[in-house]
Amino acid sequence: MRRCTACFRFQPGRPTYCAFCGRSFDVRLCPRGHRSPRHVTFCAECGSSDLSTATPPSSPLFRFSGWALYGLGSIGLLIVLVVIVGALLSTVDWQALVNPLLNLLLMLAFLYWTTTLLPGPVKKVGRMAGRQILKTLRKNKNNDYQRKSRL
Repeated sequence: MRRCTACFRFQPGRPTYCAFCGRSFDVRLCPRGHRSPRHVTFCAECGSSDLSTATPPSSPLFRFSGWALYGLGSIGLLIVLVVIVGALLSTVDWQALVNPLLNLLLMLAFLYWTTTLLPGPVKKVGRMAGRQILKTLRKNKNNDYQRKSRL
């Protein structure tokens, strides 16, 4: 969504021109559609002097308010996520999970250690096999999607 700094109205999407006042956003455009900075009087590519009128630059207060809203929204979302994760973690019986998690950690550490000891050609074959598996899975997913779209 864009806000025109000339007429102060919002337009959905990323339009090139304001639908209400007809000014171009952030740049001046020639009839051929070449983009030029807002301070020029001639198009840098074709030399045309028939350039659109650019919207005035946004005020520092407007830019600050956008950053503030973005920051406050991010902080609010982070707080909600921390509360949800905290609530979930408080309901878990940690005494029952310690042994399985420790076993899993040891198995993963052993797997990592053994794969780092493998010679280069074996690692290369493993990577190629993994890529082939991923390629097959993606192909099957696309085929399933195409079958569903035909129905």
